[in-house]
Amino acid sequence: CVGSSWCRYGVGNSVDFAVTVENRYKGLRAPHKLKSAVSGCIRECAEASCKDFGMIAVEGGYDLYVCGNGGVTPKHGVLLAASIDDETVLKYLDRFLMYYVL
Repeated sequence: CVGSSWCRYGVGNSVDFAVTVENRYKGLRAPHKLKSAVSGCIRECAEASCKDFGMIAVEGGYDLYVCGNGGVTPKHGVLLAASIDDETVLKYLDRFLMYYVL
């Protein structure tokens, strides 16, 4: 998803936020590989709701989804928090990943 930088439907700058998230969690040792995505609007081009954790830009921030699966038995993630700002997303992800990794 190219977000508001290049898409007329973009609500949030998903590219910059995705880079921030990637740099924050790269090298994290987890029991399994983690997949994440950031979508710039509710059209969800990056398919954020079916990743281990994903953020979808909405008016007022991001919706944070966790525990999705796009494999053999696909399922949508659970909405953990709605309309939260970037810093709060990272704070919630820190806690979620601490729980997952331990």
